[in-house]
Amino acid sequence: MCLRTLCTHSMRFSKRSISGISLRLISQSHKSIVEKESSISCEPKDVLFDTSISYPQIMSRLRKQAQHSILLQLDVSERDNANLLLKEVKAFCSHVGDVQYIAPYYIKVENGQLCSYLVEFKDLNSIHKLSLLSDDGKLRTRIAKLKPNELKLSHAYDSSKPPTEKGLAHTHSDFVQSMMRASSISEQTNLFYTYCSATNKNLRAKFFLSSVVEDFFNYKIESNLTAVPFGSSMAGFSTPSSDLDVSITNIETVPSKFMEGRHVAKNIHHLSSTGAEQYKDILRSTAFGLFCDVVEDLHLSLPGVTRTTPIDASVPILTFNFTPLSINMDISLHNVHGIKMTWCLNALTRYDSRVAPFLYLVKIWGKQVGITKHGDQEYKGLTPFMLVSLALFYLMRVNKPVIPTLRETSKVKTSEAMLIAGFQANLIKRVSDLPPSQNTSSVEELFMSFLEYYIRFDFKHYGISLSSGMVTPVSSQVVILYPFSHNNVAKMCTLQAVEQFKNEAQRTILKLESYKRNKKNNKPWGILSIVDVTKELSLLN
Repeated sequence: MCLRTLCTHSMRFSKRSISGISLRLISQSHKSIVEKESSISCEPKDVLFDTSISYPQIMSRLRKQAQHSILLQLDVSERDNANLLLKEVKAFCSHVGDVQYIAPYYIKVENGQLCSYLVEFKDLNSIHKLSLLSDDGKLRTRIAKLKPNELKLSHAYDSSKPPTEKGLAHTHSDFVQSMMRASSISEQTNLFYTYCSATNKNLRAKFFLSSVVEDFFNYKIESNLTAVPFGSSMAGFSTPSSDLDVSITNIETVPSKFMEGRHVAKNIHHLSSTGAEQYKDILRSTAFGLFCDVVEDLHLSLPGVTRTTPIDASVPILTFNFTPLSINMDISLHNVHGIKMTWCLNALTRYDSRVAPFLYLVKIWGKQVGITKHGDQEYKGLTPFMLVSLALFYLMRVNKPVIPTLRETSKVKTSEAMLIAGFQANLIKRVSDLPPSQNTSSVEELFMSFLEYYIRFDFKHYGISLSSGMVTPVSSQVVILYPFSHNNVAKMCTLQAVEQFKNEAQRTILKLESYKRNKKNNKPWGILSIVDVTKELSLLN
């Protein structure tokens, strides 16, 4: 397959071509990541942390659930009884098909509020029936507007809302009290992660939007690509407000024996230097051109899309907000590295139950003490991904490692190979194939040791590699080597920024070491002394 075809892969909008560079790509007649059985209702978190299945199966099940879902919208008064509305929408849907799940999402609009109901059906026929209500006469977007006369609405003027998913913490103060009553910082961390990380309801909404975007792009460019979510939402430690990262690409599994004797590149570094540069140039121009072309149609096809912006960067993205579900989305094209990194992150959070709460705490702590933010090209500090990378590296380096290095995970042999955008991905399929960690430290001990480790770390002379789990000599710069491209993801981060990190780590240790005294005096202690948990709880509303 020629390079341009590999890069755009069935996308007919690009007229550029290039010859003289070829890669061998396996036919798409083999198994894709979509399983064929009917929808099985399950909670996204249960799927994300299921150690008995492979990551391609995780993607397939979440994608299938999203494909069996539809978003129904209804304009109502703020005084309408939310519980009654939910009951009547469910009754309406039950006449259409077998409802597996339904959840409301509320946003205020002029002269009232917009209620959106995400509904999962057992079969696709029910989705097709309701999709006829879509405003778009050609593309059935699975976003449909309900009219009041289609429901037997009873206006009781009661503003009560249905119970939230996390009913154990009825109010913010109840949750804070449960944190105060915890027996240890480890228990606090697990409570914090359980209650404040992204909910099943939030994850369903994100995966649904990803599926709808997939439908849109495949209709727009007459292709059969997949919208693959990646980032913290798939890794298992996202917040309700985390952006949704999605890559439009082709992804499939093939038998490993079919790959024997064939040369399929693992990444662009396996091409010639000229070929790699040409690939990047074509992919960048193709992606940015596509994103500019679809902006108008995206607004027409997906009601509720706002602030749509194509961004021309080394990895171009199309960013927008989907107001009905309060989701910010970043779309990229053939983001192989992002997908592979997320695959590894998900494997590590499934490998050991301490990893996700630990990474979540590190991520929120970094945000609240002001040492991380999502940066632009001028930003000179740590990003959330850099801080998570430092945390992962520590878990690899601690005496009796908590997690294996990424190189070690790739050594596990499997019966299947994965192709992402035409590149072969030798990634672990089942975490049960890895030997268990011999480390028995608590999350509290790991967090404290993480802070102490980097207070002593010499960033001026040493960098880190997530692939090998080893330090690497550097000269007066911060270096965090990305495992698949070997690029320095911290090249814009200054030594002054990591000094700020060290200072905040030192202050945090002092606060945490006083927790026994504060707990005895009934003062905020442990996690409550270093993180404002109410800020994170407010994101659940």
